[in-house]
Amino acid sequence: MKKDPYTILNVFSDASDDQIKQAYRQLAKKYHPDMNKDNPQAAQKMSEINNAYDEIKQLRENSGSYQSQTNIYDQIINFINLRAYSQALQLLQSIQQRTAQWYYYSSYCYYHMGYIKEAQQLVTLGIQLYPNDLSLNQLLQQLVPRRNYRLLKPQSNFFKYLYWFYIIQFILNVLFRAFAY
Repeated sequence: MKKDPYTILNVFSDASDDQIKQAYRQLAKKYHPDMNKDNPQAAQKMSEINNAYDEIKQLRENSGSYQSQTNIYDQIINFINLRAYSQALQLLQSIQQRTAQWYYYSSYCYYHMGYIKEAQQLVTLGIQLYPNDLSLNQLLQQLVPRRNYRLLKPQSNFFKYLYWFYIIQFILNVLFRAFAY
């Protein structure tokens, strides 16, 4: 399975050219074979980074595909802001390339439409494919049901006082019966 070039460079697909170039340079410094002479996997990682950067550059030069995808995501965001989640999902289904952004928006729409299990499944799959994406991790934390521990605590000391009331009443009854005879 071919990896997403944006994932290899740890950037979103809607990142600017400068952000992509900066991410490429940071990774190139980190994995350059001259800097990692004792690491045989550094050359392989560097070629993967170079291929991803070249692929993104070609995609950006062919402005039709990049621009149309960016416009679709802008439309999706507009539908989400209007709370038209079904229209946003229709646009998301038309996108062939499933990026971290795609998983985020899809699960967000499913969640707000009331399909919580589907939203959780999509977020979990997105995190498996894109483990470094913070927005997916944050969305998963919002979707995971938490136990409300506040309900387990007594709301007041009423039950504690009631317990002691019955204990004292029992002791007084025992004492009263003992001295009554």
